[in-house]
Amino acid sequence: MDLQKAQQAYFRKRSENMNAMREHLKKFSRQDQFLGHVFWDNAALDSQGVLQTFCGSLPEKGHFNAISFEPATPTPEVERVGRFSRLQVSVHRILDLSSFHEKDDYFRQLSQKNRKKLRWLSNAVPALGCRIAALETEDDFAMFEQLYTAQFPKYTMGCEADRALWTIYRELIRQGKSFSFILLSPENKPLAAALGYLEGNSYNYTHLTRYSGEYDKYSPGYFLTYSIILKLIQEHPEVDFFFMGPGDYDYKRALGGKPMAIYRYLKRSLSSLPGLIRMYFRAGKQRKNFSYLQ
Repeated sequence: MDLQKAQQAYFRKRSENMNAMREHLKKFSRQDQFLGHVFWDNAALDSQGVLQTFCGSLPEKGHFNAISFEPATPTPEVERVGRFSRLQVSVHRILDLSSFHEKDDYFRQLSQKNRKKLRWLSNAVPALGCRIAALETEDDFAMFEQLYTAQFPKYTMGCEADRALWTIYRELIRQGKSFSFILLSPENKPLAAALGYLEGNSYNYTHLTRYSGEYDKYSPGYFLTYSIILKLIQEHPEVDFFFMGPGDYDYKRALGGKPMAIYRYLKRSLSSLPGLIRMYFRAGKQRKNFSYLQ
């Protein structure tokens, strides 16, 4: 399946998922925000560049972010699209797995530097007594929370966002869609945890977190993501695309993810003029930040 067809299926299924999940989030006041933590932004661009929304209408405030399947540019400029001005403000990365029938096929196409590092990690991490386990229960989720709250102190265990995230993943686990894992030390302490779910021919990463300390030299988050890619190739040959999620990080580039644009949209009007000026100012700054994109 090509990326355009996968994109169309992704949009259709994401809309269905978000609407279905609302039923399970009745007790939570910020449903759209919590759904966005798993299913990304409320808007996206289809293959024709037309905006699609997933949770009702576009925000009344007239500005929002939208993911796209357009390749990211290293020199973002403010563009005029219909009633909006837009600027590429970030990227998400997609790893095409469709041509890899064996894990060695994937490994061979990585850079020599990354092959060397992954070969070492694949020997060193198990030799320490570390292991990877599926994240399937509320107790498992508590280990994810332990890591996530340490890495992001504003996110506290038991807060509404935390309970909403578990509510969503509990339902994904029940549906058999969750494909989430945790890397444990020899003492059974969590070193890295990843939340993700399967949907048709795609795998969608939503959260990755890691412990910072004596195991840093083993790049636990990077190693866990690589291990998940191998599991996808071996256990889920139907998965053609790994949607690695918003944000650009070294591990995504190292593992072969291709950058796709995330745009900031601003409705053009007299009242939005200050925002438009800021958008042009931001474009100048971002051309430096995005210059490394391949």
